[in-house]
Amino acid sequence: MKNTTIPLTLIAFIIGALLTIWGFSQLLWPEAIPWSNGNKHILLLLSCTTLIFVGSWLANKSSLLIGIIVAIGITIMADALWPLIITLLFIIASIVLGKYILSTFHLNQDQNQDNWLVNFLVGAGFYGTAIGLLAYYPVNYPGLYGTALILPLTLGWRLVLEQFRNLSTLAFVSNRFSPRDDALNTAIAVVALIHFIVALMPEVMFDALTLHLNVSSQLALNHQWNFDPSLYSMALIPMLGDWIFSIGYMLAGESAARLINLTFSYLLAWQVREIVLWAGGKNNGAKWAVLLFLSTPLTYTETSSLFVEAVWATFIIAGVMSVFRLISKQQKSQKRELLNSGLMLGYASAAKALTLAILPIFLLMLILNWRIWINKQLATSVIIGLFVFILIGSIPYCSAWFIAGNPVHPFFNEIFKSPFYTLTNFDNALFKSGVTWDLPYRIIFQSDKYLEASNGASGFQWLLLLPATLIMLLMQWNRRGLLIFLFAILSLSMIFHSQSYLRYVYPVLVLLSATIGIALSSASKQSTILKKVFYLAAIFTVLMNLIFFPSATWSYRNLPLNILFSDTARNQYLEKRMPIRRAVEFVNYINKENTPVAFFSQPFAAGLKANALYPNWYNQKFHEEIKQAKDTQEVTDVLRIYESNIILLDENWSTSEKRKIIEKGTDKIAAFGSINVRTIKEEYRYGKELIDNPELSGSRAWALSPDTKITDDNESFLVSVSTPVTQKIKVIGGIRYINEVTARCASTPTQGRAQINWYDEKMQFITSSIKVYNCSTDWQSYRQIVLAPRNATYAIAYGTSHTTIPITITRISLR
Repeated sequence: MKNTTIPLTLIAFIIGALLTIWGFSQLLWPEAIPWSNGNKHILLLLSCTTLIFVGSWLANKSSLLIGIIVAIGITIMADALWPLIITLLFIIASIVLGKYILSTFHLNQDQNQDNWLVNFLVGAGFYGTAIGLLAYYPVNYPGLYGTALILPLTLGWRLVLEQFRNLSTLAFVSNRFSPRDDALNTAIAVVALIHFIVALMPEVMFDALTLHLNVSSQLALNHQWNFDPSLYSMALIPMLGDWIFSIGYMLAGESAARLINLTFSYLLAWQVREIVLWAGGKNNGAKWAVLLFLSTPLTYTETSSLFVEAVWATFIIAGVMSVFRLISKQQKSQKRELLNSGLMLGYASAAKALTLAILPIFLLMLILNWRIWINKQLATSVIIGLFVFILIGSIPYCSAWFIAGNPVHPFFNEIFKSPFYTLTNFDNALFKSGVTWDLPYRIIFQSDKYLEASNGASGFQWLLLLPATLIMLLMQWNRRGLLIFLFAILSLSMIFHSQSYLRYVYPVLVLLSATIGIALSSASKQSTILKKVFYLAAIFTVLMNLIFFPSATWSYRNLPLNILFSDTARNQYLEKRMPIRRAVEFVNYINKENTPVAFFSQPFAAGLKANALYPNWYNQKFHEEIKQAKDTQEVTDVLRIYESNIILLDENWSTSEKRKIIEKGTDKIAAFGSINVRTIKEEYRYGKELIDNPELSGSRAWALSPDTKITDDNESFLVSVSTPVTQKIKVIGGIRYINEVTARCASTPTQGRAQINWYDEKMQFITSSIKVYNCSTDWQSYRQIVLAPRNATYAIAYGTSHTTIPITITRISLR
């Protein structure tokens, strides 16, 4: 077998190298390198490498430890120590909470079964689930979240103290530096540090500013999330990742949320290591697998912005490994693995609906190995694991079904027919390339078909290392490695069948990176030439990944490092790169009543202390109404119905004709780059006159009391509190109107009254809006801005004085 392994593996390397060279030859150079400023990238890599290597050498400590110290130093200089502390507090609290939860099921009484990562994931998932339930109510305040983190630490202070002692021992006694043996650690620490530095920068990416960071900011600013699918199409999707991010945002702002997201990618790197070792790989192979994972541009995509795939993938991988250990006939841990798999897959389902596409693979694996887990001894554990999975995983889907009539709203609405979305199956036609025989080549050199990215986004290991890895696993017949590889490929196929989108296969990247580490471990036992070729290919892959590191995202390709250490530079950068974020800050300052804000721009509402209105598919109803509006009055009427007086208008939004319609009905009050903050002009804001005959030209349309008098010129009424004039009007509940009365005293000074009575559709009285004024002998207008109750259908406008002394009224308006 050894004689066959070596030539087949070398052939795979040669073919992979030739295809890679061909792909490079098709690119335009140097434009293919995704650096806005290459000097900054090179300088950052060299600086981090020098700091960590020299620091390790001088301190005689592991590069990983020195990398942590350098990261803390950068955090202090960037004035982000508090977000880092909150992130660490969340990690420790989750570990302690998870340990207590598992202890209630008697699953980690044995010290050998006590896994800190499993404890963390159980605790973090519990926190996220609890916040998702609390998000329905206006109770989300920093005090509550802080208490939730501190309480487990207070109750488990002995455990926390023990862990700190262990860490101190690890940091100051072990981990000695060896220049030869620590080279991989240095490389890992450098790449991990780059991820960390970028995570400290402000958010600038589409998905985060539209949804993920917006969820966190809504909980912090409005103390609850608006689960209204008519306002926001994505309001009901599974959001466990967003709920977890909200802990950091609530207590320490945006940086803490981004650091928590980064934490999950670090945990994925740890899972890569654990998978390699579980499958029989060596420590050196595990380190290479971790380095490949961290250096892959797709990983940079997930750490440079607030996506949820890292959270989701961490739970998926934990569930995968629980099932793998279950079917590997590890008898002592089967009960624990059954519950762990139920918990992890439940959390994964609550984090991303895409889990449902992978579940059939889990089911197939369990069915094929049914003899292992279907027996009397495990019956209770099977039932509990299934119950936990359904209980946790079904929460967002049950909520969506109850609220919108579609458990996966807005997806598959052609089937479920929710009234809150078009009766079509949501689909992104940009990423429908599917699974093809040349997929490894295409995801590298045609990356824009699989992600909003440039070439190289997937990393270069798929041609250079993965084919040789498969041959190594087959020739060595590494069952565990092959099981991991098979699961990864089946998962990729299931996901790409519907959406060929690289971010959705983030768990696959973890699993396949681990298989490469397993193969590298095996290569060390083979011939010297195979070992050298494998390691040379791995080194070249890492170098190419780092050269194309920013290719999988458009975030921070120019690495503006100065914004980390200067608030002025940060504000100037945001105003130039993302002016809408500065505009949102300004809107929060002027929008005292927190009325909805319309975004005729990119839908970047993160940080907005109000509901956002999007004229796109994110808000289907509002989008359709704006699209059908033909002129300025109709557009402003729509805004009025939604109680929106403030809009953000991008100078590049839509067409010039549509922008002119918006501009005609609004006044510009501020500008941030291309984003104009505008308010609706009063003549449009209050729309058309609703009252018939507002000028009181005779009694037409008015109901007069028996003693009400009409003046000689037939253009005024003489009214009092006992002799008013009234008119019934149809109104729209929930919007603002301006009620205006023009009057003067008839003879004796007295008070007048502007009054609107509100009624429901059955003409049942709801309430009154009244403004009392002192009239004078001259004609004067008196106005009140009124808000129609939500259930109002009709209104009665009054012309009356406030006393029995009559006044003369010449105009009554409601618009």
